[in-house]
Amino acid sequence: MLVDLALNFATPHGRDPQPAFEDSFALARQADKSDFAGVWVAESHFQGDHSRAASPEMLLAALARETRSLQLGFGVFPMPIRDPLRVAEILATLDLLSNGRAMWCIGRGVTATELAGFGVPYEGGRAKMLEGLGELRNIVMRGEIERDGVREPVNPPPNARLVRGWMACISAPTFELAADLGMDAQCGPYEPWPIAAQNIARYRERYPQGQTAFTLGAFVHEDRAEARRLAGPGLAWAFRRFLDGSGPVLKSLIETNEAFASFRWMVPLIDRPVSLPALEALGLAIVGTPDDLARHLEKLAASGLTRVSLMLGAGDVARDALLASCELIGAKVLPRIAEPRVVTEKLLA
Repeated sequence: MLVDLALNFATPHGRDPQPAFEDSFALARQADKSDFAGVWVAESHFQGDHSRAASPEMLLAALARETRSLQLGFGVFPMPIRDPLRVAEILATLDLLSNGRAMWCIGRGVTATELAGFGVPYEGGRAKMLEGLGELRNIVMRGEIERDGVREPVNPPPNARLVRGWMACISAPTFELAADLGMDAQCGPYEPWPIAAQNIARYRERYPQGQTAFTLGAFVHEDRAEARRLAGPGLAWAFRRFLDGSGPVLKSLIETNEAFASFRWMVPLIDRPVSLPALEALGLAIVGTPDDLARHLEKLAASGLTRVSLMLGAGDVARDALLASCELIGAKVLPRIAEPRVVTEKLLA
């Protein structure tokens, strides 16, 4: 299993974005040194202090010049507000800047608020996503765009490898759609792990060669209590913001779908004030010692999960502690999970 870094560029408690951005860049550099496989940058609009990553292409372009080996992922492109040609150009450019490290994920857009800000209704978002995906794949495969009878080459030309991408999946039908389209499936942090695991198992039955990824809140320290003191409040804050957007959908899914009847114990947790123990009960976070994290990731790997993206803290952990946590993961966790560089090279081949 590959271990990635997830960056949301959050600025809790009114924090100045400038030092918060610098902390995230320092963390990405440390992840690169510590042999993480990749980094994913979310695209978020109108989310306030929860995420300042409105222009992931700018952030990933900067990271391309500050890292050596990390794969650089857009997670995700909200296709109803993105032009497929521009996406193809952005991917091709980042791929050149990073010497072939670009990767991408698409989705319909997480919230109606984000889409409305661009004048796009939430209804019909899936159809718009599929239309954009089809055009994007066609542009990448052909290396050109044809509109109104006029053909133009994409410049710079995208590498044909970039035709393969990920789809953000929250519900079982989305996993099925990703499998039917030959897309890799990315889930979390909107979906508790027990539900995600069930959806992933069905996805793999439908598309055995597909890759799967899950986003997990995490933090490690040699002292378990200190790890929880440092990172627990911030992760609880961040996931409360995630659940504010996805909670109603999750509750409806669990309460009305008999396939998820065994997960109805989760519904009260979704409504309660979020705490670190509640997050761990939902399988959304693991905070403790390096051994705690390694044992948890070993269980995820045994489930067949291909990648896991770690959200280390939530923008409120001091930089020194953040970098130390990342370094500990590289030294004491990754050797027990995989050899990221070797596996990454195989995936890119």
